[in-house]
Amino acid sequence: MTWQPGRDKIATLLEAAELQRVAADAKVARLLLDDADRHLAGNSGA
Repeated sequence: MTWQPGRDKIATLLEAAELQRVAADAKVARLLLDDADRHLAGNSGA
């Protein structure tokens, strides 16, 4: 599997200022993953 098509799309979005680079933040990542876990747990019966 190659990630090149995705890399190309990301590069295009960065060049068009549709995306911006941000510094990684482990605390924010953990909060997002915890939210996702809660969301999935709440929808497990669907």
